Amino acid sequence: MTANLIDELRKKEPSKNNGMGVNCIRSIILYLDKGDADSAYVVCSTENDKIRNYPDLQHLLYRIVPRYFKDYVNLCTMFKWEIDDNFKDLLEKDNG
Repeated sequence: MTANLIDELRKKEPSKNNGMGVNCIRSIILYLDKGDADSAYVVCSTENDKIRNYPDLQHLLYRIVPRYFKDYVNLCTMFKWEIDDNFKDLLEKDNG
């Protein structure tokens, strides 16, 4: 996880949800700032229904919290879903 990606997430979050931001993303950022990637992952997993409404933030989180992306890939594999084109670049990096 890199500080630059977390900063990018921090900058983008406030403009979402009609300018009110996304509370669960703020929680994730707090955990990441503390170096607590495990808790950040738990919030990603439990709040995925909210996070997926913001694909650009989800993409950043997939890069910052790799376990979150692996869960997505595993679900796609298990249910034979097509991986969203927005995230295929991450799959290529993961396998590269």
